[in-house]
Amino acid sequence: MFVRPINCHDCGNGFHALGHVVDYAQQQGQEIIDIAGEDANKDPVYTAIDSNNPSHFYGFGHGSSTRFTGDSEQDIFTVNECDKLAGKEVYLLSCLTANSLGPAIIQNGATAYAGYRISWTWVSDSGSDGDPYQDLYAKGFYESANELWVALIDGASFEMAVQAAIDKYNEWIDYWFDVNPEAPQSQDALMWLIHDRNGLVALYPGMEMETTTNWPLIIIGASIAIGLAYFVLKPAPMLKRA
Repeated sequence: MFVRPINCHDCGNGFHALGHVVDYAQQQGQEIIDIAGEDANKDPVYTAIDSNNPSHFYGFGHGSSTRFTGDSEQDIFTVNECDKLAGKEVYLLSCLTANSLGPAIIQNGATAYAGYRISWTWVSDSGSDGDPYQDLYAKGFYESANELWVALIDGASFEMAVQAAIDKYNEWIDYWFDVNPEAPQSQDALMWLIHDRNGLVALYPGMEMETTTNWPLIIIGASIAIGLAYFVLKPAPMLKRA
């Protein structure tokens, strides 16, 4: 089951990026549920879960330590309401959910969870509305994050899929370090790819888990961003957060 909003602020890139995975799953002959656009809100998501009982939940959207939101930026899951994910493998491409929401999802019966303990951040040369696979910088961020979903579709175990995503991050880190270091924003791309890779967390039942509601504060020069926001680093490109 895929959930991919588009109307929340700066969600266009993620909507189109996850669309590549939806297309790939269909090409592989998998039966999927694609909750997209304005349907990517709590009631349609809950109805689809109740009706279809999917084995996997793949969600893109805004997040915090304690919540995951949809197209309207209203809560879909919170630390107090995530039992719908019981029995499922869950991956959330969203800011900060690994801190408290991820542990709550596991405690409420999910068989595996992956997500980010940091504000997932990407660099874009073309804004946040279009297909990031067509952007010199944004492609590496979304291709790396998508690799976890792709590996699961290919039949990898959850643990192997998490490693596949890390490997894809490393491929792009190597690209900006070794292959294209002269690109104008190669160092920004390199820094934030490392940041996102290191923020990926996998949780499983039986693990000892600590939770936190602290929001990391990220400072670049005089600019400050918390959660999902973006600001212009230089005339181009832009820095985005999920």
